[in-house]
Amino acid sequence: MTNKAAQFAQPGIFVEGAVAGHSLEWTLAGDAKEALAKLASLDNAGAVIGIGTPLVSALRRQMPGLLPFPELVGKASMPATQYALWALVTDQTPGGAFAQAEALNQHLEGPLQLAESQPLFRYRDGRDLTGYKDGTANPAGEAAAEAALIADGPRVGASFALVQRYVHFRSRFSRLPQEDRDDVIGRRLSDNEEMEDAPETSHVKRTDQEGYETPAFMVRRSMPWGDLRTHGLQFIAFAADLTVIDVVLRRMCGLIDGEADALLRFTQAETGSYYYCPPMRGGRLDLAGLL
Repeated sequence: MTNKAAQFAQPGIFVEGAVAGHSLEWTLAGDAKEALAKLASLDNAGAVIGIGTPLVSALRRQMPGLLPFPELVGKASMPATQYALWALVTDQTPGGAFAQAEALNQHLEGPLQLAESQPLFRYRDGRDLTGYKDGTANPAGEAAAEAALIADGPRVGASFALVQRYVHFRSRFSRLPQEDRDDVIGRRLSDNEEMEDAPETSHVKRTDQEGYETPAFMVRRSMPWGDLRTHGLQFIAFAADLTVIDVVLRRMCGLIDGEADALLRFTQAETGSYYYCPPMRGGRLDLAGLL
């Protein structure tokens, strides 16, 4: 990847094929400047770090383009649970991911208090627990960098992230005939091909990245979570502009044209946050604008 912005991006944004991970979110429990100092001294190899509006506001700063996640209520709903800080840790073993997550939390604890700690795993060949291939329409290579990263200016290489935990109602979904399940997703399970005649309420049609007046491209790094009792998807997406993500979520909830995403009958968001993912300079997070 030769994109200029990619040279300054947090490398973990483009990590693919991880076997295990942890999605971690913190509240601000102490002095904001102390929290920022801990971030400034952080060696975040193997992790992606995102800063939320509660930390930015506590520092009495502004970060252009960063928004608090809004509660969305339409024909479907998505809650807002905005935290101060987020990290995605990935590894090729569950033990390695746990060790990295634990070390990261130990470094940050004090001014930051861990509020969400979600272990993640790879299911089969990168599928969602519904059985369908996840992230099929992800841009790749140069297109991924263009979609995910701020292209120029003092924050070149930075990104914005959406983080949501969804709980799946798989037994409800599995009771549908296979043809109906394909209609909900908008792809055939048998060959992962997009269906041209899929219903307008299908997940593919609701989230079609080229189906907006302004194309809504993003880079998704979602991973499943849970056990046999409760499980779902940790949805993680990176974009150069949060308004791109926001319009997709509003369309899914039926707030744009009154048609909600059919998939939201079988899964429900439990959390929702937006984050600013700073670029890297000299092997450390570039916190310009927050100091």
